[in-house]
Amino acid sequence: MNAVCPVCSRDVKNAANLAAHLKSKHLDYLKDDERKQRQRAQYERNKVSAARISAEKSHAGADIAPLPEVADPARRDACEFDLELFLKTYFPKRFPLAFSPTHQRVIAKIQRAVLGGGGTLAYGMRRGGGKTQLATGAAVWALVYGHKRYVVLVGATEAASDQIMGDLKGRFQDPNAYPDLHADFPEVCYPVASLQGITQKAKKQHIDGAQTHTEWTQDHIRLPIVEGSPCSHSIIQVASMTGAIRGKYFNSPDGSVLRPDLALVDDPQTRESAKSPTQTDNRIQIVQADIRGLGGDQGITVILPCTIIYENDMSDQLLSRDRYPEWQGEKAAMVNAFPTDEKLWEEYFKVKDQDYRSDGDGSAARFYLANREAMDKGAVLDWPERFDPPFASAVEQAMHLRHYNPQGFASEYQNQPLVPAGVDGGGRLEPQALRERTNNLDLWTLPPSATRITAGVDVQKRCVFWTVVAWGEDFGGSIIDWGVYPRQKTNLFRAADPRPSLEDEFPQMDDMARIHAGLRWVTDHLMSQDHRPERVLIDAGNWTSEINQFCRFSPHRSALIASKGYGGGLTRPLGSYKV
Repeated sequence: MNAVCPVCSRDVKNAANLAAHLKSKHLDYLKDDERKQRQRAQYERNKVSAARISAEKSHAGADIAPLPEVADPARRDACEFDLELFLKTYFPKRFPLAFSPTHQRVIAKIQRAVLGGGGTLAYGMRRGGGKTQLATGAAVWALVYGHKRYVVLVGATEAASDQIMGDLKGRFQDPNAYPDLHADFPEVCYPVASLQGITQKAKKQHIDGAQTHTEWTQDHIRLPIVEGSPCSHSIIQVASMTGAIRGKYFNSPDGSVLRPDLALVDDPQTRESAKSPTQTDNRIQIVQADIRGLGGDQGITVILPCTIIYENDMSDQLLSRDRYPEWQGEKAAMVNAFPTDEKLWEEYFKVKDQDYRSDGDGSAARFYLANREAMDKGAVLDWPERFDPPFASAVEQAMHLRHYNPQGFASEYQNQPLVPAGVDGGGRLEPQALRERTNNLDLWTLPPSATRITAGVDVQKRCVFWTVVAWGEDFGGSIIDWGVYPRQKTNLFRAADPRPSLEDEFPQMDDMARIHAGLRWVTDHLMSQDHRPERVLIDAGNWTSEINQFCRFSPHRSALIASKGYGGGLTRPLGSYKV
């Protein structure tokens, strides 16, 4: 192979000739090349040495030893099995006022559920009543003493969940805001505070060579593993009602597997979901099945602070001891009894309205202070210590809220939402109100304009619904009958869980035989009336062939039509279609 001189570009035929050529013609080049090689070797040695020194410094900087001693062991020990004392002792700024009787009952139930190893508790309080603070404070208490090892925080939305997570992180991070907590629980707070908000430090952090395994991410926290700490290996994780909840677990560095043993479900509904029966049912199932199932065989404690927005919404149902007794619902109202002197309060609001119109000269405040004893008479409040400026008392604030925003006061402060006449909690017209607003006729009574009668039948696996409409020539319709088979014992039920169901009525039949039996009852009922329908449309979307067969062999087959809905929308005016 030819060799070319790198200096003069002469072809010297081979490598042996090149070496001889460089020694005779370009000796300075060889010396310079050897010098560069020595420099490169020294650079590599220096780089390795610098990396070693940097690693040693980094390791030394990540060692946060020594761990501070517990500042007040007696104070810490006194709170281990006393949640109320813990909250007052370590979060005095969060709970500056005396607890109300409702607070004390809720705290006692939370403590019993946590220490008992399982159970569920739902409680509703007024806005600003501290319901979330009780739950988050209880979560900290359960973790730092080792009562619970894996807490899942669940909010109505991802944003709400993140806010709760940020609150809990702050308690472990900030020694200035929570000095006593940091002083008495150094094994958890000191390593976290030492990160100084730089989460990358967590991976290398150690104490006397023992890694703390602290993890500090957006969606979960692994508290420091410190010898002798009751909360070593403990986990805090965030989730939301709109995200993935099922199947949560963590592998511990010691090889064990942790599953959630405490779930904090804070205000799990939104105003939008509270209006929707479907969303309400779905969220109740998420809580009842997904969240309560997180613990697997070991069980889980679930704490659910909430507020009723509408009648029969998710919170209203879970707080009902009749419908869900296992949730031990606690429901607190801001006012248990209102003042008895209504005339004085009427005068107060006249003065207050004038006060507002005149840019506020304080007339209403002076009026209340001058007549306070008489105006407060008869009032009973759940938490009289809690009121906001410029009000002189909780009674004055409550009466102000009720007067100027009765709907908001009833739901947000009383947990007793007002329902407009004829409207249910989700904003839907009740049957009686709907009848009064349309034709005001009894069942199967025809309006004078009616010339045609039709019926629609909706077939479900466990029940059958029907509606009968009397039509006029102007295409105006009036509902003259509606119902469900089997007849239900309550007005509120889900189609997926009627009681009784077709299975209860016909236990010896299979599914299709039951549906046929239900259809026979409904069609016999419809066709036995004096004003029988001319056409009965039966939804055949789920069981097309079976419904067709029923219509074909029914004694009422001349009036029955198997039908399917069309979800694509009309592409031309309705009048252009031929029947």
